[in-house]
Amino acid sequence: MDEQISSYNNPVPVYNTFMIIAKRVSIEGFLVYDFYDKFEEARTKLAQLYKEKKIHYELTTEHGLENLVPSLLGLFEGKNVGKAIVEIAQE
Repeated sequence: MDEQISSYNNPVPVYNTFMIIAKRVSIEGFLVYDFYDKFEEARTKLAQLYKEKKIHYELTTEHGLENLVPSLLGLFEGKNVGKAIVEIAQE
């Protein structure tokens, strides 16, 4: 399970997996491609919600090439909020 996004920052491993079998637990994942036929509908609706300020996005921005590696590592430590960007100044 370590490769699943939901467990990236989870320090507690899954134990007692026999009970998953014994209790007949079902787990079903989904991929965005499962809903490919609804892409345009979703894009239109999300754009409208964004224009109405009912949803928003957040960015974590760092400045300078020297912050590239720490910012990348921060992705795996949960230090960023939303999209992570490193701005590099041009001379």
